[in-house]
Amino acid sequence: MDQGCGELLFVNGRIWLAPPQTAEVEALLVRQGRVAAVGELAAVRAVAGAALEVDLQGATLLPGLIDAHCHLLWYGEMQRRWVDLRGASSLAEIQARLRQRLAERPPAPGEWLLGRAFDQDRLPGGRMPTAADLDAVASDVPIVIQRVCCHALVANTRAQALAGVQAPEGLLTEDAMDVVWRVVPPMTAAERVAAAELACREAAAVGFTGAQCIVATAEEVAAFRELARRGALPIHLRLLAGDLALLDPPEAREVVPCRTLKLFADGSLGARTAALSQPYADQPETSGRLLWDPPALRECVRRAHCAGYQVAIHAIGDAAIEAALTAIAAAQAAHPRPGARHRVEHASVLPPHLVDRLATLGVTTVVQPQFTVSDFWTGARLGVERAGWAYPFRTLLRKGVPVAGSTDCPVETLDPFQAIARAVARTVRAERLRVPEAVALFTRGAAYAGFGEEEHGALFPGYQADLLVVPEDPRELRPRRLAALRPELTLVGGRVVHAVGRFRGLG
Repeated sequence: MDQGCGELLFVNGRIWLAPPQTAEVEALLVRQGRVAAVGELAAVRAVAGAALEVDLQGATLLPGLIDAHCHLLWYGEMQRRWVDLRGASSLAEIQARLRQRLAERPPAPGEWLLGRAFDQDRLPGGRMPTAADLDAVASDVPIVIQRVCCHALVANTRAQALAGVQAPEGLLTEDAMDVVWRVVPPMTAAERVAAAELACREAAAVGFTGAQCIVATAEEVAAFRELARRGALPIHLRLLAGDLALLDPPEAREVVPCRTLKLFADGSLGARTAALSQPYADQPETSGRLLWDPPALRECVRRAHCAGYQVAIHAIGDAAIEAALTAIAAAQAAHPRPGARHRVEHASVLPPHLVDRLATLGVTTVVQPQFTVSDFWTGARLGVERAGWAYPFRTLLRKGVPVAGSTDCPVETLDPFQAIARAVARTVRAERLRVPEAVALFTRGAAYAGFGEEEHGALFPGYQADLLVVPEDPRELRPRRLAALRPELTLVGGRVVHAVGRFRGLG
């Protein structure tokens, strides 16, 4: 499906080699899937031989982007099977979208109606939808809608009956949701492969040449590896899984490796299940909760660490981040392994002492710049002082913490330039990043988080030829135009995986 183009010589554009550094070169030569030469046009032309010369016509070429935390198979499934509720501003709108799907695609016997990405904070009064609200759409069809954070759902009466659960308002959060998800009919193996391909194609089209993708089952691992076996995987992938049994043995050399253990220390701020050290400002009867007892978390991290695996811990609230760092520190103290590159995913609420601790431990922080806009209720949840600790991107970089960027798709849109623009346009001015710094989160930063910084995330000679071409220089755009930027050309390992407009002939 992807087209190899042999040798390519890119000229007549702005060729940006290694964000956040802003140095440019006049020409870049791709040979055998790698960057063969960069520099002044005459010098690179002299070694280009019969390479096809590609006139960039003033466009900007930059390293391929990497999403350091996403759920691509889940995204592909949602694109194929779920009703999109994102942006709904009333209960009536949620119900109308669900009814429209029922009318357009009546469910087969046993089929469920699934909706994704509602946010009750956008509804009048911030009221959570209820089982009765979904029963009003259809009482004979099992209906489940999932909050945008994916840490809460609402199930109608029929869905609850099939799951054997009784929640009068229909609301379930965190691990209580499992009883419902277990009875939702799964995709077939063929459907999983198709969903994986759809998602990876869309990733390439928006500029991602690699992704660190979270999976939940052996069947999901198999779907991506089957795609690779067919030669239909358009981007580089590294998998993170929530069970040690799913991780590759040390001697394995898979094209799609799975060597990171993904754990959850808490939930989300939106659902008020993120674990805070002090109560929520807008619901003081709760501080959220830890999903692990701290000793059990330390033991799980220790086992993975001693087995040679990377650990990535979802931790949003400051209490959860503290527990995650304590577990990582204990594992390193007992069995020092400097190259472990353990990670904290999200790290949303970071008081100064936890930023310092991240820096001391050398733990990578994987952040989602889109949250800074989507989580518009952060101030209400946290109060004034703690809101100042939320998403401190510049502080993390200034303190020397390794930082990688991600979309957390489908929690957020699969859109790197929207994420980059939001990192640049923070309302908290002290935490704004410059465009080169924000791009680097998705190049060098993400490559480092996935042990790939010697092959990906830059365009030095010898690196894989993962690159994209955009019509305008991101460094010269205001946030609104930056967010709308789309690649005209994406190469992965020297192969064209996306080409439109003036570069369509290369594909």
